[in-house]
Amino acid sequence: MTTVNLVEYRKATFDDAKEIHEIVKKTPGIDDNSLYYYSLWLKEFDQSNVVAVQNKRIVAFLTAFRKPKDNSTLFLWQLAAVPRHGIPDLGVNLSYYLIDDEIKKNLSSIEATIDLNNKSILYVMKKLEKRYNGNMHMEEYLSEEYLSGNENHHTETLLKITL
Repeated sequence: MTTVNLVEYRKATFDDAKEIHEIVKKTPGIDDNSLYYYSLWLKEFDQSNVVAVQNKRIVAFLTAFRKPKDNSTLFLWQLAAVPRHGIPDLGVNLSYYLIDDEIKKNLSSIEATIDLNNKSILYVMKKLEKRYNGNMHMEEYLSEEYLSGNENHHTETLLKITL
């Protein structure tokens, strides 16, 4: 656990699932999974998820996992914050908190899939590339056509930072 500017950064727990799910439901552009999903995720992947807490309330979360086929790669799944939190670089600092810990455990790359129109996540990834002296590569991961089906969904672009 780390505290910076009255924001506490810590590992997420199963008990955080409901609050995380509420943040997701209020965040435009993020895939809304069920409460069951977040509960299961936080129970089974409890070492690679973090939250930022201010005044005993979760203000941001980051879910991530080590890729099963490449355990040296950390895949950042979802990063979101409550609207108008007023905390500079909250997503960046939350990411640093997780990755600073993960880098001690044989981490060779960081991946995320994003909508290229999401400038906030692109900003976070560029900050990670700089902080960890990495090289970022970008490629299409899943096309809009593939993901749309019965609903509209943007192309998911894979960003990989090799450390």
